[in-house]
Amino acid sequence: MTMRAVVCEELRWPARLPVATVATPEPGPGQILVEVAAAGLNFADTLVIGGTYQEKLQPPFIPGAELAGTVTKVGADVTKFRLSDRVMGQVVSGAYAEQALLDVARAQRVPDEMPFSEAAGFFIPYGTAACGLFERGRLKPEETVLVTGAAGGVGRAAVELALARGARVIATASGAARRAAIASMGDVTVLDADHAGLKERLLQATGGKGVDIVFDVVGGELARQALRALAFEGRFVIVGFASGNIPNFPANHLLVKNVDVIGLYWGVYQTHLPERTDAMFEELAKYYRQGAIRPHIAASFPLEKINEALAELVAHKHIGKLIVDPKS
Repeated sequence: MTMRAVVCEELRWPARLPVATVATPEPGPGQILVEVAAAGLNFADTLVIGGTYQEKLQPPFIPGAELAGTVTKVGADVTKFRLSDRVMGQVVSGAYAEQALLDVARAQRVPDEMPFSEAAGFFIPYGTAACGLFERGRLKPEETVLVTGAAGGVGRAAVELALARGARVIATASGAARRAAIASMGDVTVLDADHAGLKERLLQATGGKGVDIVFDVVGGELARQALRALAFEGRFVIVGFASGNIPNFPANHLLVKNVDVIGLYWGVYQTHLPERTDAMFEELAKYYRQGAIRPHIAASFPLEKINEALAELVAHKHIGKLIVDPKS
């Protein structure tokens, strides 16, 4: 059996990725084979293709870390899923293809009400945001949360989840259109992403108290300024470095305010704490059914347009999630 798939033949970014006919994989122990209905594009995919991600792969490989689709085969020891189940999940690689292997520990059922196009943009953004806010950030109702890079997939999910938990939300975004999109999501104070004077603007927005949690996907000087606006016993959750600049935090600032700087790498939660991950997705499904959260799919591309899709992702040409549809 063969299938169509995008193939990364060398570690380089920017890259031109061909679509090739390759062998369809077979599920091993703890795995299911999924007919991919849609695959989500993530910034980390470009790092994997360029060889700069923390999990470095050796070419040739099929890129793509997020997918949704239907189970077509199950490993001999798999009991959690059956044939024809609708699933979504995260893979180390392989999502940009007609079929993909998915470890059971990193898979969840797609709610009946959720189309595959939305499910392809749900697992990583909402799983990351929920883990960062609820598990790592210990968010309580009525606390104040700052979400940087709020117009991106993970940032947008964090805004929705913080609002769903009853928090006060402040968000940063670049460009008037992006700020307007975030403002339309609800009771959100939206600030320009320029780091100049950010500490003062945050203190003004909170009546001088500061923010309880910073959910930071940007890094760089923006993160350093946000740290300075943390309230007493605040929590700074490091999610990523979309700016390309990894910040250094002065230890004396952490000490005098009794604040926590917390790393978030959600991938290990899925395998190390599967019961908590399952419970988290049950809560996310409840929020989805209530209409409190909803993935915003900005554009869909066929496999043959993967290079254009990734270029538009990096250029921030869309507000919302980009997906690949292998059947189109």
